[in-house]
Amino acid sequence: DLTAAPPPRRPRQARSLPLKHLRPAFFACNAVVYAVPLAISIAQQKELADHNDHARSVLKIAMAGVMCAVWLSAAAGFVFYGGRLFVMLRRFPLESKGRRKKLQEVGMVAGVSTTSFVVRAGLFATLAFVKTSLYTQFAYFLVVEIIPVAIILLVLRKLPPKRTADGYHAIR
Repeated sequence: DLTAAPPPRRPRQARSLPLKHLRPAFFACNAVVYAVPLAISIAQQKELADHNDHARSVLKIAMAGVMCAVWLSAAAGFVFYGGRLFVMLRRFPLESKGRRKKLQEVGMVAGVSTTSFVVRAGLFATLAFVKTSLYTQFAYFLVVEIIPVAIILLVLRKLPPKRTADGYHAIR
């Protein structure tokens, strides 16, 4: 029958994608992210012992650049994958249970994490060339570590379900 209507469109479901290359790529990226700063740090220690000020300043700039690139890459990852998840959740039917709450959670976590990594990169790039005090380091740690983690924990907190009077049994 050529006049029959097409079947109703169902929301897109998560698909199983081939993941055999994901784990090696993950380990390779992590190895590079840890090996490059380690190599720069070792070179900095060598130049510190040799009293080579020019090489030390070049290595300091290189370290700041590498770390800022890593943190900006993490921010880009949160924008890309958090945005994809947000868009995917928006396509689910309105009557989906918990859809609105999950949308808020995904949006907040992606937004806070992205902002945190961008601010971290900017502050690190700035503070790499400024003599810092203990108070400056504490403020840096507070802004890029404590506050974002506290916000994410607040957003993702899970409270136990409310107990009814007859459903409560005291522990003896």
